[in-house]
Amino acid sequence: MTDNAQDTLRELGEKFAEAGFPPYQGWSFSPKGEEAALVCRELAAHGYLERDPRGWRLSATGAAHVLSEHPMTTGAQEALARMRDAYVEHGYPNHRTWNQSPANKEERALFMELWTRGFLQPRDIGHTRWGLTDAGHQAIMRTI
Repeated sequence: MTDNAQDTLRELGEKFAEAGFPPYQGWSFSPKGEEAALVCRELAAHGYLERDPRGWRLSATGAAHVLSEHPMTTGAQEALARMRDAYVEHGYPNHRTWNQSPANKEERALFMELWTRGFLQPRDIGHTRWGLTDAGHQAIMRTI
């Protein structure tokens, strides 16, 4: 991979993190200029980007790479710990039907990061109820 592509992937990772780790499928961007477009095509050839109707977006491989380069935020770790405590307090309910709701906008942003990391999934269209994925359940159970 060229140095320019490595730098661009690192910069995309920083922007993705600054955006709060949104679901990568909906996070898109448009390159500025022919050189940037060429770098995007190179990153796509490596499997890190894919075309999007609005330009380019991270692929599953690209999102996994970015997440591996950015540790989970302290806020997301704390939200997962609160979820663990509530899960235990409720008597270990079936994680596929047990729901949580973010208390405020800040916690909703943390839930979005946990969704992108594969620990949570929205259970309704408005993203007001969230549930643990199998990976989220396993992460919680490892800490009990």
